[in-house]
Amino acid sequence: MRRCVEGDAYESGWNEGIQRFCTEDQGYQQGCQGVAISNVCPDTLTSGYLDGYQSGYEVYLTQLEVDAMERSIETKSGELEDVWSELDAVVSNLEQSDLDNASRRTLACGVACADEAADPDRR
Repeated sequence: MRRCVEGDAYESGWNEGIQRFCTEDQGYQQGCQGVAISNVCPDTLTSGYLDGYQSGYEVYLTQLEVDAMERSIETKSGELEDVWSELDAVVSNLEQSDLDNASRRTLACGVACADEAADPDRR
């Protein structure tokens, strides 16, 4: 059991901590980190904390979407590099084939046109 003096000090410290924690800025920080919402704030401080939390949580969710899109872009970039490598191999094989020059130019033009259509800045 705690003594009354310790209880008063505890309550005073708790009240001070709640005043510092239950702010709009703190709610925003908690929301941005995706931390579960805290229900410790008294009614007089809940509104500001929740406003901040909701704004921060929207930022958190948006960042999750951006991260997912960046991973998708990385995956697609890798796939595109694989396609470029395959095209380069086709061109190399074409250059080394027994086709006559006219047939080789026709096929090379088809590859080059596909290359240009896929990424005009690549070559």
